[in-house]
Amino acid sequence: MVPIGGTHASGIEGPKLNPDGSPSTRPSRARREPRRADWLPTEVYQTIVQHSPMVAVDCLVVQENEVLLIKRSIPPLVGYWHLPGGLLRRNERLKDCAARKAKEETGLDVTVDRMIGVYDDPNNNPARHDVMISFLCSKRGGRLRGSWQGRELSYFPIHALPRRVGFAVREEIRDLIQLRSGFTSTLVGQR
Repeated sequence: MVPIGGTHASGIEGPKLNPDGSPSTRPSRARREPRRADWLPTEVYQTIVQHSPMVAVDCLVVQENEVLLIKRSIPPLVGYWHLPGGLLRRNERLKDCAARKAKEETGLDVTVDRMIGVYDDPNNNPARHDVMISFLCSKRGGRLRGSWQGRELSYFPIHALPRRVGFAVREEIRDLIQLRSGFTSTLVGQR
């Protein structure tokens, strides 16, 4: 089930409802935990994901010349290293999503410094078509820890990534290196 008026772990939010059950036309600023009765049926959520590209963010948390990666413990790509990140929620700004996902998946509070690039290859995620926006982030505080998606976290030199990395990690790191060297001519979708 996926919450209506709340957010599923994937970041999908459903419509807000009035007390009489009719759709609300007023935007809600208050965040609340969704009640089980507020969730979309799983089949509806899966249909949406199967037929629509999903907007997501990745966080390149960089310390000196090393980037933080998480070893996945859930499908897809169990055992592969990936960047902290995830789906954008309804009414959420991209930078806010990046800060939220970094905190949820790593325990770190980050400053979202700048956008690195946009990655739209439908084959990057075997489970669905993600349009991934990556951000360079710097640690402000917090304590490094894993999450339900991956308990093992490690910083890797940007020029010596592990062999098994998933999603668009190699392209994102390549673009980070180009950005740092002053070369930023990569176009969206031109890989």
